[in-house]
Amino acid sequence: MNATFPWVYQQWQLRAILPLLWIGVLVMSIVVPVHAQEEIRNLHPAIVKLAEENPNEPLRVIVQQNAREGIARETLSRSGGTVLETLPIINGMVMELPARAVVELARSRGVRWITLDAPVVAGSLPGNLCNLLTNPGFENGFDSWNDPGGTLDKTLSGQSHTGAFAVQLGSPAGALSQSLTSAQAGHTYQASGTFKRNSSSGLMFMGIDFLDANWHEISHISVPIPDSTDYRTITVSGVAPAGTVHLSLWIWKDSGGSLYLDNLSVQDLTTLSSECSGFTPSGGENLLENGGFADGFTNWYKSSSAEVVTTGVYMGAKAVRLGQGSGSIAQAAEHAIAGQTYTANGMFRRPPGSPWSGIGIDFFDDDWEEIDETYIAIPESNNYIPVSISGIAPTGTEHISVWIYKNSGGSLYIDEISLVAGDVPDAYVQSTGADLLWHEPTPL
Repeated sequence: MNATFPWVYQQWQLRAILPLLWIGVLVMSIVVPVHAQEEIRNLHPAIVKLAEENPNEPLRVIVQQNAREGIARETLSRSGGTVLETLPIINGMVMELPARAVVELARSRGVRWITLDAPVVAGSLPGNLCNLLTNPGFENGFDSWNDPGGTLDKTLSGQSHTGAFAVQLGSPAGALSQSLTSAQAGHTYQASGTFKRNSSSGLMFMGIDFLDANWHEISHISVPIPDSTDYRTITVSGVAPAGTVHLSLWIWKDSGGSLYLDNLSVQDLTTLSSECSGFTPSGGENLLENGGFADGFTNWYKSSSAEVVTTGVYMGAKAVRLGQGSGSIAQAAEHAIAGQTYTANGMFRRPPGSPWSGIGIDFFDDDWEEIDETYIAIPESNNYIPVSISGIAPTGTEHISVWIYKNSGGSLYIDEISLVAGDVPDAYVQSTGADLLWHEPTPL
């Protein structure tokens, strides 16, 4: 470990405990359409799409401030939103405000980056074995999705199950679908998705059409979407009949009520890799030492609220608990290479009601000055769940560190932390232009 890192860590730890200087709210007063204004470089493009399609949709967002220049008190005081929580570890805050106000806030001085307050999960790469669909979680709006009859009242919604967005289908009847140009007879295909609906009236289904070379239907399978005001996962599977060349996934709703959908997938179970089942650990060498805390805090930097526990562990004999006070742990890797991907994985238990917690990666230059960072919120759960965050090391990267942080109150249990290097999939970068895998683009 580089001997200079403790000094950098002290700076990082100080930043983690400093309160935000200004907390307030924001209002948007400019009525120029979003699409008519200049490109915004510190805001996820999908949020701009959401503001165009549903500008009054209330969003929970994480607003990160610049290190040298925070957001002016006057800017925040004019807001129509609400500050819900401060996030000292990233010099930011959680706010709730209308989508169009988020866009306007992104234009303000002192704003480094704005993203939605929702964990983004892996598995959204287009056209891979784990999911044959493109844009399955609607992170790129309605790209690759069709409304065959043109009758749907469809909007991009921030009420997602995972990731940043979901789709809301309004009262009119209709279908949303995505077709795959290649399917094989005799293979078993499984469709799944998460859904919630606010009305018991009308029928709602998810299904697969098996199609011949001329796109004529041979047969189909379907499953009803049950009444539920919370997201529920629905699955249907079947064998493609003789003559199948194409297939189409569709979601149908009768008129009345509304339906939210997210996390759609189609898998070829005949060729499915075992790595696509459940949590997929990244291959390769773990660049961190003592990721399971068998040797206590050896190789780890920690705050006073961090403690090793021997009960309630995920694997092995020990885990780490961040207690009532705000707290963190961090470890630096000796060397990192610009242009490579780095994925931090871990198992976490954040009991419901516990405050904001997150895992992140910091990229440093040769002098241990931070170049960039990427992070993701750890969801609430009564049981251990996997959380993963990936990023591409920017130009100038020489060192890298992984941190886990929790705000004051509650507790967070941590186990089996790893950091693995890999290559950037060309298809991902070409299709999204993103610099951070399974997360948001790096703000310029």
